[in-house]
Amino acid sequence: MVGYCAPNLRFFGFQCTEWSAGNGLLLVGGGFDAHELDPLGGLAVTTASFAQIGELLAEAAAGKPLLAVLEGGYHLKALEDSVAAFLSALLGGEAPKA
Repeated sequence: MVGYCAPNLRFFGFQCTEWSAGNGLLLVGGGFDAHELDPLGGLAVTTASFAQIGELLAEAAAGKPLLAVLEGGYHLKALEDSVAAFLSALLGGEAPKA
């Protein structure tokens, strides 16, 4: 699980770690300060990319427990849109178009 998601998500400022205790848990620290509008991140991740991250994580978790923790994001509108897109895709909803 970690081998699958770590290389793909590290680029976006996300870290994911598998913790095995019976069922296993995918723990994700979400760096939403990687958004292209964020004043501190200095990266160019789009809202649509955060939706893709949600899709990747849903696939990586494959029905196992997943815990996502918000770690950053300082442009409020970008944070709102990115978190909504991420969660919608993570939960199987339709991802917004870029």
